[in-house]
Amino acid sequence: MFNFKTYLIRSQILLNFYPDYAQFNTNDSGMRFLKAYEIAHGGKKNSMFNYFTYDSIMVSTDDLFYGGCRLLEVDNPLFLPINVPVRVIVTADDVIHSWAIPSLGVKIDCIPGRLNVVEFVIARGGIFYGQCSEICGTQHGFMPICIVAIPLDVFQFLYNK
Repeated sequence: MFNFKTYLIRSQILLNFYPDYAQFNTNDSGMRFLKAYEIAHGGKKNSMFNYFTYDSIMVSTDDLFYGGCRLLEVDNPLFLPINVPVRVIVTADDVIHSWAIPSLGVKIDCIPGRLNVVEFVIARGGIFYGQCSEICGTQHGFMPICIVAIPLDVFQFLYNK
């Protein structure tokens, strides 16, 4: 299974090689049928981070709320602030996956044993959907990604609890 302690150490080493551009760091681990997210609130090199980890799994059709997007809704979406530089560090636990959000213009491969980095700024609020775009198994289409872009003050209220 995936070892978050090793992942945190490797992520911290990788963050030391990048400039202080991103204010928020998000780590994503692609596994079959779920995404494991970790938000590092603080984003500056050699500083103390507040870590929040959770899993994100697709909502089944029976549990889907009215108006929800089938095969795209997740139980725990990834909340990111708007107009703030965000760094996403991705890896995989089992096979090659992909972290793709077409409406944000982001696609990066999640490869086991390797950390890949993408940085971007979300210009407007809203809900952005994506999926794994690699053929990673028999049901690779069932790995949705949901990003909810919210204002910075709301983001800080959510993650400073």
